[in-house]
Amino acid sequence: MKDMDERLYEAAIRGDVEKLLDLLNEDALKKADEPFLDRVMRNCIGKDNPLHLGALFGHNEFVREISSRKPEFACQLNSKGLSPLHLAAERGHVLVVKVLLETNADVCFVRDRDGRIPLQLAVIKGRVEVIEELVKAKNITAWLLTDEREPILHFCAKHDQFDALKKLVSLVKDDGFVRLKDNSDNTILHLLSAKKQIKEERRDEEEEEEKEKQEEESLDFIP
Repeated sequence: MKDMDERLYEAAIRGDVEKLLDLLNEDALKKADEPFLDRVMRNCIGKDNPLHLGALFGHNEFVREISSRKPEFACQLNSKGLSPLHLAAERGHVLVVKVLLETNADVCFVRDRDGRIPLQLAVIKGRVEVIEELVKAKNITAWLLTDEREPILHFCAKHDQFDALKKLVSLVKDDGFVRLKDNSDNTILHLLSAKKQIKEERRDEEEEEEKEKQEEESLDFIP
């Protein structure tokens, strides 16, 4: 017979709330010295906990149930240095993000092993709806720099996530936000202008290469 921990993890993967409640009732009948979820939390340090799995697979009702009973799961990092909110934000599970924020909005500030908060992972993947929920919950997260001292608008441009950039500007609505500078003393407007110039130069180069190619092909027809 599978042990309780294994059955809990299977329930998390499937989003099986009924199985979770059955396990909690089973544990209560045993009258163990250490509550079931406390033991699970102690044993999964540095690994995925059940909330990680529920968040990863987008099971918002399972996430709601287990996080209400053990909110501390939300701040644990797995072997990849990610919290449950990092996983939900990266995957674009908006309902799960909402549930986690309702339980404890401060998880917005948890950084992964690379120093990134959930908002920054949402930007990388272009999860615009998730970005909106995170910024509404904790507006200050939009002002936080990356570990490389990079403002989030610059981070959007770096990853070519311009819908995310527009959404952030519309949410924050602060001229100071747009005027934030990177380590090279560039505002986002400077950076976007430079990216546009580079794009135009590349297009010109491609057009010139295509023109030369066509000229070479034309020469092949000369007897």
